[in-house]
Amino acid sequence: MKLFNKIQALTLTEIMVVLALTAIVAALSFSVLGFTTKSMTVVSKNYQVTNNIRLLESRLTQDFANFNTLNYNARSQVLQLANPITKLNYTITDSYIIRAKDTLFTGDLSVQYLNAGTPVQQGITDAIKVAIKIQSKTHMLFINAPTDGAKIMQAWE
Repeated sequence: MKLFNKIQALTLTEIMVVLALTAIVAALSFSVLGFTTKSMTVVSKNYQVTNNIRLLESRLTQDFANFNTLNYNARSQVLQLANPITKLNYTITDSYIIRAKDTLFTGDLSVQYLNAGTPVQQGITDAIKVAIKIQSKTHMLFINAPTDGAKIMQAWE
């Protein structure tokens, strides 16, 4: 007759080893999760900046194509775009670009206005060069108005 039945079970040492390994795996998982979160934040921020620059370039290109007269007033820092039907004002400073009442871009900007390839301080312009500095990178935009035959003929006269 047997008085004791041996129960198959894990020893206290084996359970402690399993708990220690589980703790190490959990700690590594949380550090990888933290690194992934930081990486996604950086990628998201870079995407947003790139998207804002593309939106600005697209909007300027479209407006320069739709308006045939571009006139820059240095005193009020306003670029006025006009055609026979309507007018549109851009307020462009060293820190922001506003189209009518819509803020298109904020940041460190450097803007140069050109007419027939020559820099101008004020008056009629046909192109704009925008340097956008973000951290240590500089993004350059060059937007020009399409020229028609009448403007070329007037320039020759």
